[in-house]
Amino acid sequence: MRRLALVFMALALVAIANSPALAQEGTPFAGREVPDPSLCTVNPRSPDFLMQTPVAATPGATPATPQAAVEPTGNPADAATTSAISDVVRQLYACLNAGDTLRVLALFTDPAATKFLASRPDLAIPPANATPGPSPLEAQIAIVSIDDVTMLSDGRVFALVTQDDPTRPPDGPEPVFFYFTNQNGQWLIDDFQFLAGGS
Repeated sequence: MRRLALVFMALALVAIANSPALAQEGTPFAGREVPDPSLCTVNPRSPDFLMQTPVAATPGATPATPQAAVEPTGNPADAATTSAISDVVRQLYACLNAGDTLRVLALFTDPAATKFLASRPDLAIPPANATPGPSPLEAQIAIVSIDDVTMLSDGRVFALVTQDDPTRPPDGPEPVFFYFTNQNGQWLIDDFQFLAGGS
């Protein structure tokens, strides 16, 4: 029931976003947070990671097809963990909006970083061939909500993040499953999964 309610919420936000009153350029609709690129302060990965990762650099490639997913069960995370996970999510979208690939990848474990590059091959361009720079405001990714931060039995943490990425179908808010693991006192994204059609 909780997931169905979130899906209905996402659909409602799509309808609101497409209404004439909120279609003005650069006007955010209620409930969205667009992390400013200046908030991307994590230490970047070494450029060697991009050089050693076998991902084709194909700007403009079609994003990976979303897969069906089932929300895991566990215990609600405590306030400190929820705050830390929310900070990682905001940092991720700030770095994506900043166009800073090496800082984006610093927020992932090695396997998850490789998977993320496979889903975003446009980010795999070596830094020497591309100058990082903030995306135009109309192309920046917004956070609609961060929900269901949950401690899992394997020690990882789950969070349901609803994003609004203008560069990726579908048009409008999209739920994404994120899994986090703690390495040396730092929470990193260990896996992620887009929901097929929000189901």
